[in-house]
Amino acid sequence: MGWRLLGTVDQLGLTGRIAPPRRPDEVLGTLRPELAAATGLPATTPVSVGIHDSNASLYPHLLGRRGPFGVVSTGTWVICMAMGGARLALDPSRDVLVNVNALGQPVPSARFMGGREFEILGREGLAAPTQADRTAVLKRGVMLLPAVEPRSGPFQGRASRWSSPPASEGERMLAASWYLALMTRSCLDLVGARGVIVVEGPFARNPDYLDMLASVSPDGVEVAASVTGTSVGAALLALRSVESPVTRAAGRPDPALASYADAWCATLQATPEGRDSLTPG
Repeated sequence: MGWRLLGTVDQLGLTGRIAPPRRPDEVLGTLRPELAAATGLPATTPVSVGIHDSNASLYPHLLGRRGPFGVVSTGTWVICMAMGGARLALDPSRDVLVNVNALGQPVPSARFMGGREFEILGREGLAAPTQADRTAVLKRGVMLLPAVEPRSGPFQGRASRWSSPPASEGERMLAASWYLALMTRSCLDLVGARGVIVVEGPFARNPDYLDMLASVSPDGVEVAASVTGTSVGAALLALRSVESPVTRAAGRPDPALASYADAWCATLQATPEGRDSLTPG
């Protein structure tokens, strides 16, 4: 990948303006004396190249996991990355791109502003859904359709709408969590993700999100034991460890949620702008 990057830099006339590509675990040197004095850190403290946060979340799983898998790094952006997935034509108009991981391998990736959407949806309250809310949402088919944040993601340019209005704050937040899971699955499908799906970040603590994602992910969903894979990945680069992180199964697959997902996709595809949408799973 390095020579391609350098070729592009030459073509754009940026030679000498962009540093040459380096591995993220390379040590560039040590702290400058004035920084060591200002921070109180030892002057021998190494300074590494570093890594982007979603790539840091992916890195720990590259070390010991075999076979195809996907990693979902959640935060303001939800970044869905596929390792060993199906080979598909990637559609940049749906916010799909190819990143390069810490080992220099290409990684098909899709994204949407899931954390931003959750923030928008939560402005009216963050009521915890009850079992009664779950029963009601399934019975009435209360669905949130994309896109809450229309400037990014697989359904950008579309205005969000409710198939039918939620009757309570709990129903609204439940349907929002299921919406975010179905948006995630749509992104995973766009990049051909196969195998277990590992969720990192805040959404790994949302049981309704995990239940829906598990219901449309036939190979299962896992979450890391650590709070965030970003800091773990950065630490592993510095430590040069080869141990993969501990994960556990998450989410409860439910046929009723899978049927809800099918209905969500059918509703999306029934509109002219939704006919190119992918069906989860």
